[in-house]
Amino acid sequence: GVYGGCRAVLAAGLDKSLHILAFDNVPTTGAFIKEGVIAATICQQPRLQGEKPLDILFDYLSTGEPPVTEYHYVAVDIRIKENL
Repeated sequence: GVYGGCRAVLAAGLDKSLHILAFDNVPTTGAFIKEGVIAATICQQPRLQGEKPLDILFDYLSTGEPPVTEYHYVAVDIRIKENL
């Protein structure tokens, strides 16, 4: 995972020579961004990604209403030290 990978990079003394990118904005990732170990993280709204399919399935099973569209996009943002 991100935490173990970053700890290994720090232990090897490579934190100043690598540009690490991660996924999701979890506390340990935020801490490594603030320390300068991780350059950026891509946040994908995991809660919404989990909720929306269940809402669509519930509507379909309870009312027979099919999804309005084939694709449902969520916002993706990139977090760096300056916008955490």
